[in-house]
Amino acid sequence: MTLGTLVNALPKEVANEIASVFAKMPQKVIWRHKGERPSTLGNNTLIVDWMPQKDLLGHPQTKVFVAHGGTNSVQEAIYHGVPVLGSYAAELDGRQNPKNTDYG
Repeated sequence: MTLGTLVNALPKEVANEIASVFAKMPQKVIWRHKGERPSTLGNNTLIVDWMPQKDLLGHPQTKVFVAHGGTNSVQEAIYHGVPVLGSYAAELDGRQNPKNTDYG
């Protein structure tokens, strides 16, 4: 999961809620997060300051990409055939791209 380069830190309550949801999932999660480590973080979630997004999207075990919906992220996911779950319309293209791809 990533919210793009313009989101440096989520409010603590939001980060804890996201971490709590991820903790309930059976899948492993890699989350690019620069804020305080959520207190509800599960053992299945790895928080990183940076991730090789294209490499992760190209990995055969990547099943879904939770992202802000920015143009580069959407194009990279389409290239690798990974579905995108839009999580946050923090940027203008994050609000418009799901509509443009007919998935929003």
